[in-house]
Amino acid sequence: MMVLRRVVWARSARERGGRFIAAAAVAMVCIVPGCGFDPAEVPVPGTGISGDRYGIRILFADALNLPARAKVTVDGLRAGVVRDVSLVDAGEDHDGYVAVDVDLMASVRLPVGTTAELRQPTILGDVSIALMTPPTGTQDALPPGATIGLDKTKPLLQVEDTMNVLATFVQGGGIQQAQEIMNRVNGVLPIDTRQTASISEVVGADIIDLANHLDAVDAMLNGLRANTDVVQRRTPELEYLLTESGVSQAAASMTSMIGLITLYDGFKLLTESLRWVGPLAQSGNEAARAFVPLLFTRRPLDLNAPSNLNKAVAILREKVIPFVERGPKVDIVGIEGVGPISDDDRIDSILASLRMIGVVR
Repeated sequence: MMVLRRVVWARSARERGGRFIAAAAVAMVCIVPGCGFDPAEVPVPGTGISGDRYGIRILFADALNLPARAKVTVDGLRAGVVRDVSLVDAGEDHDGYVAVDVDLMASVRLPVGTTAELRQPTILGDVSIALMTPPTGTQDALPPGATIGLDKTKPLLQVEDTMNVLATFVQGGGIQQAQEIMNRVNGVLPIDTRQTASISEVVGADIIDLANHLDAVDAMLNGLRANTDVVQRRTPELEYLLTESGVSQAAASMTSMIGLITLYDGFKLLTESLRWVGPLAQSGNEAARAFVPLLFTRRPLDLNAPSNLNKAVAILREKVIPFVERGPKVDIVGIEGVGPISDDDRIDSILASLRMIGVVR
């Protein structure tokens, strides 16, 4: 009995080992082909298109949340599905991008200039591709196998990015700063609301006036752009001004300008001191207008011509200058008498002269 039990146990152990090996082999056969199985390739009712179709390629800068076999719409109508998504690495002449191959129904024709964008109707909804035809349709259509480039596509705005921006805004103190700005504005504005309304009316009038004179605004902007162009053309000179020697030279120039302005201030004091000369110069101008025509004739530089200038020169040379140099004098050229004068007449004449000068009475 012991021998029989040992033989039966050994036979059953060998059978269990063979069964285990067979099960492992079957599992390996099932697992290895399953590694290449893509669940997205399994058609789901209502997600594909039927009938004839053609494919195009769409390039996106980012298609992170685009699911497999996502739907494609044309102007809001279902028109196709996504067939494949592939990544293209960055190269020397381009950045990395995503190439999306889509299948469209043969009845759909896309005009040249069609744009594409990724859309997500809800936060937890699936991402889809929306194709928009241009407002002014063209006769030319995109052929099968055509490509919509990066310049005609728009990536999806990620919800995570939006939440990140909102978090940065909230945590960065933007709300507190806005509140502080409003408090400052309220502190600056007058307490009387009527004055605030008046200020608002003035500001509104200024804005309306500015809107009515946009040509002046354009001229100002054109001037600023011209100045910017000049700055860009003179970049080497600006680079020199930003060096140590250029800064020293600019500082010296500013010092000279300040000294020049101070000199102008001194000229101001001088002109204020000579303010009295203005009326005198005006009077002299009027006198010259009346006196010059009397002196000058049609030939003012001809001293031999008879004119008032010659007479004035003769008076100065023969009368005024000798009087100044030698003083007053009388040239006696002769004395004539009317006859002998008696002593009584001479005494009477002397007494009359003395009375005239107040010596005697």
